[in-house]
This record gives sequence, C-alpha cells and structure tokens, in this order.
Amino acid sequence: MKLLASALSLFNVMVMVSRLANMMQQPFTGSLIDNAPNENALEFVASQYRILIGSATLGTIIGLLLLPIKVTVTPRIILLHDIVPRALFLDVAYLKIFKIRISFLQILTNTGLSQ
Repeated sequence: MKLLASALSLFNVMVMVSRLANMMQQPFTGSLIDNAPNENALEFVASQYRILIGSATLGTIIGLLLLPIKVTVTPRIILLHDIVPRALFLDVAYLKIFKIRISFLQILTNTGLSQ
C-alpha cells in the first residue's frame, strides 16, 4: 500500500510541475509579440514559436521516456532504504551515467522483484 501511495504521489507531483511549467511559459510567449522588431515581425514571431514548440516537444518526449523509469525505480529504492523523501532523490543519483552506485539488477535482486 505504501508503494502505491508513493507512486500516485510521484505522479501527482509530476503533473503539478508540468502544469506550473506551462503557466510560467505563458508570459514569455506573450512578450514575444511585444519584443518583435517592426520589420518582419510575423517571421520573427513564427520562428520563435517554432523554437518554443520544438523545445516543448523535446521536453515532453524526454519526460515520457524518464517518467516510467522513475516510477519503476522509486518504489524499489523505497523498499531498499525505507525512507520515502530520501528515495525521491536517491533514484536520480542512481541514474547518473558514470557514477552508478547500484545496478538495476541489484535492485531487482534485493527486492525480490527479479521475476
């Protein structure tokens, strides 16, 4: 039950962060038109919106790839350490490319979830 609550809590935090990011983005997109140069304003705004939409798409794709990993790793780290707040930061440390402290195979083996 603790793992399910942690997974649901993590999902809700991720949703709130994404909505906050969208809310913070709105003033910046509104100021694009105000800061556009007088000549070729339409082309300037169009190119800026293309960059913005491309960046948002790239961020969404990265988030789609990383969220299942985080949802999978976090409950296993909670089982290993039995400390929920610390586990939310430990899984990020475990995923660092060159400083891997524990392997996914070890997480699976220690928690009995390797089947």
